[in-house]
Amino acid sequence: MGRQHLIWKKKMFTDLSLDELYKIMQLRQEVFILEQACVYQDLDGKDQLSSHLMAWHGAVLVAYTRLVPYGLSYPDAMSVGRVVTAAGFRGQGLGAELMRRSINGLYGQYGHKKTIKISVASEDESDVKIPVEIAENAMRSDYIVLEAIVFPGINFFWFGTILMMFAFGLSMWNRRKGGSKR
Repeated sequence: MGRQHLIWKKKMFTDLSLDELYKIMQLRQEVFILEQACVYQDLDGKDQLSSHLMAWHGAVLVAYTRLVPYGLSYPDAMSVGRVVTAAGFRGQGLGAELMRRSINGLYGQYGHKKTIKISVASEDESDVKIPVEIAENAMRSDYIVLEAIVFPGINFFWFGTILMMFAFGLSMWNRRKGGSKR
């Protein structure tokens, strides 16, 4: 199924029809609970305050994300959550399109000057992807956290390391020449 046949919709919770809400919950349960065997509280009270991005192929919901406003999941960021693609529509680049539209949807709805927090995790150990969280503070221990640290003294550290390596090389050269006889 090509992506040209998809209809994308973004709606607030109160604007969802009962059928749309049912299909969202159905897809989330099919993938997260049944397929991935993740036992967690799916209905966490954040759906009502979030917007919902959906990709439809006719009457079939094929991709979905929940766009969570600033401060709801994290005190310092907006977030994209419940990212899911139906099994029959994977491997076609739909996930990348879903994330692109999700991030654009967050910025379009909640503003460009906010931080987005993205967490990617896998429960399946045979999966070759590495779980990563891009954030200021990691809340979970099963993620690899990438963090940039500003260290103003780093130049002195590198200078000291280079100087030490030079001195070590000089001492080795001096020993080989027989300069040090103890």
